[in-house]
Amino acid sequence: MAGDIESPALKDVGPIEASLWWLPQFAINVSNVERRRPMIKKNKHQSDRPLSDTEQAKLDAARKDVAAHADELLDEAREAKAVWNKMRVTLRAVLSELKAERERQGLSLADMELRSGLKKSALSRLENDTRANPTLLTLQRYADALGRALDLRVAASERGRNS
Repeated sequence: MAGDIESPALKDVGPIEASLWWLPQFAINVSNVERRRPMIKKNKHQSDRPLSDTEQAKLDAARKDVAAHADELLDEAREAKAVWNKMRVTLRAVLSELKAERERQGLSLADMELRSGLKKSALSRLENDTRANPTLLTLQRYADALGRALDLRVAASERGRNS
């Protein structure tokens, strides 16, 4: 091992260090190789080849279709966002009620963690993150831990029946 390779710098080192004298040099060489080959991350579906005439025609047709229906698509997106925002207001109201009930009962997040099985960090995000989007199961576990029940109802919407 150490005796097989002669290196003037290895006269005062032990056998383990002597057997690893090449390691820093190897690491430098590996990093140099990595620098010469830049890593380009691509989508796994991307290709470097140019599109065929048929593929280009399909792409152009799809772009024209989107452009022709852009107003409709934007209207649908705006409507979906309005529904989402309305639901989020309702959800925030429910979460505020649950938090107020927890505080009224004098329970800490640690107490709620023991009672509900939900982590303290998750409970904190649920109560404070305006973008929280919990599942019904999570809300039910939170309510159960407070001795409360969720009351879900289906009601007529403002949009009408089949809009």
